[in-house]
Amino acid sequence: MTNTVGLVLSLYYVFTYFSVAKLSERWTVVRTRSTRTMSFPLSIMSCLVTLSWTAYGLHVADNFIFYPNAVG
Repeated sequence: MTNTVGLVLSLYYVFTYFSVAKLSERWTVVRTRSTRTMSFPLSIMSCLVTLSWTAYGLHVADNFIFYPNAVG
């Protein structure tokens, strides 16, 4: 069960970044150091992915998954 949840979260993460964010949009954010051009759906999906990984790390009691995601 634990490996299945981890796989689903990993696929969810990859899907989010390749389907929602345009490559040019990501480079603009990095180059200008401003999130003004970043889309709202990308921001929401990023928060959901981070919350999912945090919950997963807590569920499996893995500090190497939990703490980086809980912080950021």
